[in-house]
Amino acid sequence: MQRPSTVVTERLLLRPLRQEDLFAYHLVMSQDAVGRQLPRGAGYSADQTQALLDFWLDHWTRFDFGPWAVVESATSRLIGHCGLRHHEETDETELLYALGRGSWGRGFGSEAARASVAWAFGDLRLPTLVGYVKPDNERSRAVLLGCGFAEIDRVQQWGLDLVKYRKDAP
Repeated sequence: MQRPSTVVTERLLLRPLRQEDLFAYHLVMSQDAVGRQLPRGAGYSADQTQALLDFWLDHWTRFDFGPWAVVESATSRLIGHCGLRHHEETDETELLYALGRGSWGRGFGSEAARASVAWAFGDLRLPTLVGYVKPDNERSRAVLLGCGFAEIDRVQQWGLDLVKYRKDAP
């Protein structure tokens, strides 16, 4: 399957991440407020951001999907990532997202997540998606619930206590 070069929503452009995004991506991923919600638990260093970007680029190559760069259309500014990750150890595909703090509370996460879910079930024809959220991350939980995910379990994953969500294809 050929991946689309972009997905356009009302206020966002979603496109595959690329190496040229490193500086802007690091501005997002280095924020401690962002990192606290991710498995690292803190902002990413420049080297850690490069390693994460390399991981996502390889993921796109291996699975023909991955997290998109989330670009705010009005400013053409990269504000984070949102998309899909396949976990080979569990054979599950996760909806994931991380947006810079300056983009929180504006509905961008929900908008990008809805587009990613539609792509996963439409173009990719995936049967199920999962999501993982730290129990105290109410905004992230709201994104998943707003996309029709249901809470299914409390789990230990990546050394963290997480709430696991699931959504089956319509």
